Amino acid sequence: MQVKIPTIKRGNSAYAVPSLSHTVGNVTFKFTKMLKEMFGKGFYKYVHIDSRMAYTEFMRHDDREFIHKNKPILAIKPTYDILNEDIFMTHALLTTNMYGFDYGTGQNIMPLFRDPEIGNSLGYMLDRIRVSLGVTILLDTYQEQMNVLGTFNAMYNTEQPYYYRTAIEIHIPHQFMDMISLDKGIPIYDQNGSVEKFLSYLNMNSCKPITFQMKNSNGHEEFFMYYPLNIEYMFTDLDRGDPEKKGSAYTNAPISFILTTEFNYAQLFAYNTPPESSSIRETIVGDVIVPDFKGQELIVPMFTYDNMFEPLDSNGWKYFTSRMYKVDESGVPDILDVSSLFESTNIQDVLDYQDQTGQDNHMVLSVRVQMAGVELEEGKDFEFDYREMKLTTLKTNDKVTYRFTIYVNNEYINDIMVKLHPEEFIHN
Repeated sequence: MQVKIPTIKRGNSAYAVPSLSHTVGNVTFKFTKMLKEMFGKGFYKYVHIDSRMAYTEFMRHDDREFIHKNKPILAIKPTYDILNEDIFMTHALLTTNMYGFDYGTGQNIMPLFRDPEIGNSLGYMLDRIRVSLGVTILLDTYQEQMNVLGTFNAMYNTEQPYYYRTAIEIHIPHQFMDMISLDKGIPIYDQNGSVEKFLSYLNMNSCKPITFQMKNSNGHEEFFMYYPLNIEYMFTDLDRGDPEKKGSAYTNAPISFILTTEFNYAQLFAYNTPPESSSIRETIVGDVIVPDFKGQELIVPMFTYDNMFEPLDSNGWKYFTSRMYKVDESGVPDILDVSSLFESTNIQDVLDYQDQTGQDNHMVLSVRVQMAGVELEEGKDFEFDYREMKLTTLKTNDKVTYRFTIYVNNEYINDIMVKLHPEEFIHN
């Protein structure tokens, strides 16, 4: 579901807030992942995010595990705060809209995108948000509780700030993409259904990477600002609950604490059109779009690479592309057509050669898929059709984000192209 955001226009400027549910979900996911890995991979048998904030776990468990709730259990209740005056930079000039939206006056807009050729620009205003995670760890025995509490106490000091250098992807209101597309005359999707030309134009004129979530058969595309940042976090209220007994055996030994995070984010995006542009008038009706926030009170778990994308993989193959995507329905195989990503490349010539010579296509491309940060296994969790260029996700959960990354064996491809088209590589 594409997020509809209320938009205010003033003259040749338009203003809209990004989806806060994406930002809160992104940070909640990162720290949930950190807590899951604190005691080693696979320590927790069940992870639950409070249903009042997010109606599903970030990772799906089978029904039997859900019913029995095998311990250890990690239970998290996220809350957010943007109004507390104790938050750093609250009411500062940098983060406060002091003079309203009258033709952009008084705005402290940070640059994101500018096309000097036509004179349009997209920027954002900073703010700081606090996301707190109420955490409970449920263990089976008193002995487990002692060991976990001792390990935690050795790793962290309560009431002490720590810093997590990472990155999040902040949702850009889609109507701004529509306006930029109209003003530049580059459609978001070209005649082949590819967004590559428009996305390339955005990134050639932006000071931070702009990323993209591919649309599936029932969904819509979304654009994001890749935003590196330091997240400040602190553990407080560490408490060891009294173990519960049934007869002479312990059945439930809890540990609880609060993990509080603070970080900068984009509270507002502002778009300035070129002179005489009509894109605002054509994109929104009147001064305000009536928003549709149905379902958006729930956090949207996102998976963002901390260091964007490595230029080479472990085999030395070159990075080609990466995209986020979502599936339509849990438990049902989902097909994503990625053929538009390979237009204007020689990949089909190389794959034809592979078929004719009986070579494995895995020598050409390396396709990796991650579901909420967990690497999926090709053949078991996903399949990739090299001829049709379609990615079939077999392990599907419609409540999480996926990301595929493609690396190409450039050296091998170049060798094949020399064999196929020697005339292009002969210099007189």
